[in-house]
Amino acid sequence: MALNNTDVWTREGAYGLPGDPTALAGWRGPITFPRIQGADIAGRVCATGRGGDESLLGRRVLIDPALYDDEGEDANPIGLLGSERDGGYAQYVVAAADRVHLVEGTPLTDEQLACLPTAYGTALGMMERGRVHADETVVVTGASGGVGLALVQLAAARGTRTIAVTSTAKVDQVASAGADHVVDRAGDVWEQVGRIAPEGVDAVLDVVAGPGLATGVPTVRRRPLGRRGRPRRVRRGPGHPSAVPAQHRPDRVEHAHARALPDACRGRPSW
Repeated sequence: MALNNTDVWTREGAYGLPGDPTALAGWRGPITFPRIQGADIAGRVCATGRGGDESLLGRRVLIDPALYDDEGEDANPIGLLGSERDGGYAQYVVAAADRVHLVEGTPLTDEQLACLPTAYGTALGMMERGRVHADETVVVTGASGGVGLALVQLAAARGTRTIAVTSTAKVDQVASAGADHVVDRAGDVWEQVGRIAPEGVDAVLDVVAGPGLATGVPTVRRRPLGRRGRPRRVRRGPGHPSAVPAQHRPDRVEHAHARALPDACRGRPSW
């Protein structure tokens, strides 16, 4: 189980509502109580629902916490475990089986795996929405935060030329995550970006917003419309929280009860 800022903001009701940013609300609006929080969950399958695949029992899994509006690959998230439904701050959690992903063989601990779904899923959703491809130049703002660092790592893995923006104290950390260039936000960020990429950049993956939003847009170069030719500044949002490609998802079963603890199951839920 991991603690994400989404969990903190939900507990504080800090998301606001359209037209009333000071209203107490979760990221999808008012929250129904009682509610068990916790969106980032890894553990072992302890039980399957009626007709489920019992071969999943006892196996390590990572859960995609999103609730979607459709079954397709372009589905939009309309809720989240720990917000619109009960999450993983408990001994057991119930998840739809097509949101349960096998992670056997990974060297990562359950605690490390639990850091992935919300931060890396949001980052992956931003990259997909921004149509980021290999050999392109991208800027990542807020690069030392959870989503920002995930963007740096995923962009590097995709083969982009990555320009990351962070604070002086975290330049080395961000560079070690895979950034090709690191810009210190203590200076003029976009002037520095302009020196690094005088030809412009292909996308800005922005997790910060603020005054830089308008300043950074002109750095995004246009392309012919046949080649994804629109400026691509992608703002952080709830995103597509699934960081696991569909082809790696296990066969669908009705439900699975995944234990949000690193040790093996010791019995089934009592309900």
